Amino acid sequence: MWSVLSPKTEAQALLKLLGPNGTTVEAIRELIAIPAETEELFRSYAARHPEDDSPIVRVIEFRRRVGEEFERLIVTL
Repeated sequence: MWSVLSPKTEAQALLKLLGPNGTTVEAIRELIAIPAETEELFRSYAARHPEDDSPIVRVIEFRRRVGEEFERLIVTL
């Protein structure tokens, strides 16, 4: 069964990747973000398939919120 973390919890877990293994802030931002072209494809698909719209929009929004939480955390470093 899937266990969905909150955006804050995921951002905190990703923050722990910084440093020791050489992972950069930019690399983590790339892990979090959905590339614009990919998001456009998702939204285009969702527009053509309304039955799938809600889960797609939720994932896009979740990734955005993880990014916001991550940015909040790195300011405190």
